Amino acid sequence: MQFGEEGRFSAVDPEAPSSLLTINPSAYFFNQSSTGQIINRSTRSDLVDGTALGLRVPNNESLTLLGGDVSIEGGGMLSGLTALGGRIEIGAAGGPGIVELTTDRTLRFLDTVPRANISLKDGALVNTILENGGAINFFARELDILNSSIIATGIAFNTEGRDSQSGDIYLDVVGLIRLERSAIGNIIGQNGIGRGGDIKISSESLTISSDSQLTTENFGIGNGGNIYISSSGEVSVNNGSILSRLNEQGTGDAGSILIRSGSFRADDGARINARGNRNGNAGSIGIYANSIFLGNGTSIDK
Repeated sequence: MQFGEEGRFSAVDPEAPSSLLTINPSAYFFNQSSTGQIINRSTRSDLVDGTALGLRVPNNESLTLLGGDVSIEGGGMLSGLTALGGRIEIGAAGGPGIVELTTDRTLRFLDTVPRANISLKDGALVNTILENGGAINFFARELDILNSSIIATGIAFNTEGRDSQSGDIYLDVVGLIRLERSAIGNIIGQNGIGRGGDIKISSESLTISSDSQLTTENFGIGNGGNIYISSSGEVSVNNGSILSRLNEQGTGDAGSILIRSGSFRADDGARINARGNRNGNAGSIGIYANSIFLGNGTSIDK
């Protein structure tokens, strides 16, 4: 662990930095060819209303998991990681290298750092929704979001009188992202007021299947967030949806959808939608790929 200019600490060769009061690391070192796995199966519930929270930090704080392969298992309860209004980061490092911390205390993976895998399954929930929605960042080699799992941030319900700004969801994956019977959402909730955050995805390939949704829907007041997808390989939507739309009771403009990929395939009732309503404009939809296939029941509309 690096502490700026004051030195580093290693559990293998422990030698404290020059200042014993230093508490803010500037980088994390991985010097083993095999990194340790992180598994979270916490299904702890809120003591007041019984809502499943899993591993939680106080509101507006950050929760970071950094190690080798990372698995978040919800136990069928929509539970996992909670940092309401804060930031959740998961970094999967697959071997020796340095993971830096930026000035705003977010992870920065150098290109030289090999990556490991992240999986969310069995109703896993990663949640930062609050009046000012938090941010969510993932860094992995491959990412699986399976079996009714959800990644969610946005502006909470019933925040009347507050003009809020939601954070973004950023998925930085060098290989495949698989979204199956699950959802990723950055929303403005009912009666929420503010600017919706974006969903930004960078990967080699992306598959959305089995009624999964990628959405920046707006149920409240304000402009919705955008969806940006950049994949060097194929983006495949098979019986799934990419939605950046204004719900019936929402007011404001819908966000836009921009997809850049080597190829794009939509089939089996796939929906790509950036629709507005009488209270706001539709967003734009742009799909740029070397080859595009639109199959049975595919709907692209705004």
